[in-house]
Amino acid sequence: MDLSANLRNELYSRSIDMAFQNGPFERETSGQETLGTYRWIWVAAPELPGLDGDDVSEEKLLRYPILTHARDTRPFEEVAGHFRSLRGATTARLVPSSNLAACLHMCIDAMGIASMPASMARDYINTGQLRQVHYPWAPESLVFLARYDAARSPAFVSRAALLARDVARQYVERFDETWDAR
Repeated sequence: MDLSANLRNELYSRSIDMAFQNGPFERETSGQETLGTYRWIWVAAPELPGLDGDDVSEEKLLRYPILTHARDTRPFEEVAGHFRSLRGATTARLVPSSNLAACLHMCIDAMGIASMPASMARDYINTGQLRQVHYPWAPESLVFLARYDAARSPAFVSRAALLARDVARQYVERFDETWDAR
């Protein structure tokens, strides 16, 4: 488990046989299986005030630290770029982490607002530990792939990628990724 950029380097240097990564990718691989698309939502602890309603403004959102993915990741760059592009918006206090699970728990502890894949937050929203914040912008969905070198890898690697694809499909069927907490 590592950042996608590090996994890419290990895959290309053949330190690992297969990587589960999200795109976009600078370089294609000769073998890959799609593992699903996961949309981003905004979440906050229920006790944080001013975040109710169907269209939370950036002023209300930016009252709190923004917990986000690590620097040098596409989601971080999208979040940082979004807040930089807002005219007159208060400067965002971005708190990047290479561990989205840590961001999730910091958010539960009311340490800020987080943008994360809906599938990570679903159970916490359902139990009332988090609530979805309906801010009108979110980072682009993550598309995950199992990537490997089909020409040089042993046959079990491609079978493992197919198995990962099948498990991911079962997950999406079980936890419909169109789920929304509204």
